[in-house]
Amino acid sequence: MLAVALLLRILGVELMVRLGRRLPAGGSRLLSAVVLVLANLLPIWAVLEGRFGVGDALLLYWVENLVVWFTTMVRLLTVRDPAHASRARSWVTGDRDRARLFGLRFGAFTAVHGVLSAVLIARVGLQGRLLDWAAAAALILFSHALSLGLHWFGRQERTRATAEWAMTAPYPRLLALHITVIGGFVLMGGPGSGIVDDVSAITVLMGGKLLIDLGFHVVEHLGPARATRSELDRPAETSTKRYTVHK
Repeated sequence: MLAVALLLRILGVELMVRLGRRLPAGGSRLLSAVVLVLANLLPIWAVLEGRFGVGDALLLYWVENLVVWFTTMVRLLTVRDPAHASRARSWVTGDRDRARLFGLRFGAFTAVHGVLSAVLIARVGLQGRLLDWAAAAALILFSHALSLGLHWFGRQERTRATAEWAMTAPYPRLLALHITVIGGFVLMGGPGSGIVDDVSAITVLMGGKLLIDLGFHVVEHLGPARATRSELDRPAETSTKRYTVHK
C-alpha cells in the first residue's frame, strides 16, 4: 500500500487533488477532457506521420490497459465505503477483497491480451522511436492520473461511488480500445501484410476510440459534478487525512 501511495505522489496526484478542489465542476471536466483528447490524438498523429504503425498502436493500447488496471485498483481501495474502512489511520477506505479480485481478473485479462499483442507485433514489427513512445505513454498516464486526482479525490467522487461501479466502469472503454486494435489490424491486411502504407483504416478506428473515450468520460463525471460545492467541501478534510500516508 505504501508503494501505491508513493507512486501517486510521484505522479503528482496530490497536486491534482488540490487543483480539483479549487476548480469548478465544469472546469475540472473540461481540463481532463482536453488532456484525454490530446492523449488520443498524439498516437493518431504519429500514425498519420508514419512514426507509428499498427504494431505500435497494439503495444501502446496494451500499456493503457496497465494504466487502467492501476487507476481502477486505486479507486477500489479508496472508495468511501464505511463497511470496509479501516479503523486505523489509512488512506485505504474501500473493499480490499474486491480490489484483490479485480486485480487478479483484470491482471489475467491484461496478460492474455499482452501475449496476443506480442504475437501480432512480432508479425508486423514496430516503427516508433523511443522519444515518440515516451511522449505517447506519458500523456496516457498523465490523462488517467489527472482524472483520478481532479475527480475521484478532488471532486470527491469516491464519496458517492460504489465499489461495484468502480469495478465495472473501465470495461466499456476497454471494449472500444480492443475493437480499435483488432479491427484496425484486420482492416490493414492482417498478419501476412507486414507494415501497411495505407493507414486510413487504423486512424478512423482510433478516432472512433477517441469519441467513445470522450463520451464515457463525460457520462462518468457528469452525475457527481452536479453536487453543490458545499457538499464537496465538507468531507474534504477527512478525505485528505485518509489519502495521506502516515508513517
